[in-house]
Amino acid sequence: MVIGEILFDLFPNYKRLGGAPFNFAYHLRNFGFDVRFVSRIGTDGPGREILYELELARFNLDDIQLDEDHPTGSVNVQLDKSGAPRFDIISDVAYDYIDFIPGYHSSLINAAQMVYFGMLIQRSKSVCENLQAFISHNEPETLNFYDINLRPRCYSNVIIEKSLLKTDILKRVCEIKGAIPESASFYEPFKALIEDN
Repeated sequence: MVIGEILFDLFPNYKRLGGAPFNFAYHLRNFGFDVRFVSRIGTDGPGREILYELELARFNLDDIQLDEDHPTGSVNVQLDKSGAPRFDIISDVAYDYIDFIPGYHSSLINAAQMVYFGMLIQRSKSVCENLQAFISHNEPETLNFYDINLRPRCYSNVIIEKSLLKTDILKRVCEIKGAIPESASFYEPFKALIEDN
């Protein structure tokens, strides 16, 4: 099971479907895994495009929430002279309001061998609290896969700590130098693992 954002990366001359959780789910699906992808999109044009692409990829569309009040997620991408990207992640978008429905999502999590989650959806307090509750109550044999993709203004040390304490598998991507707090005491047990990956 994968929980997180699906969005459009908007480059100067084109756009591309993205979001680390979606990319992870998409590749799992291509490898033949029966993956459930939980996300939220707007009822706008980009949202309709996403539904079409998800249907083509044979995802279960029941797992995709439709938001009439917030737009589908997007990231403005600018490339510097060397071709390195700079990301402007738009806030207050549909995936910031992923709703966790205990009766529906608990059964998905309980059936999952692994639950993948990232950092970006946890920038929203309500989604963060709900996600933390769900990964705290999954089955003991279910692995929690934490993609700690740190983006400026999209994380806090408290959220990192809570998530790390429930993590079985860790993938770390850091866009800005020094984004992981070097002095935080909770970090010590994970420091060698994070630095080696």
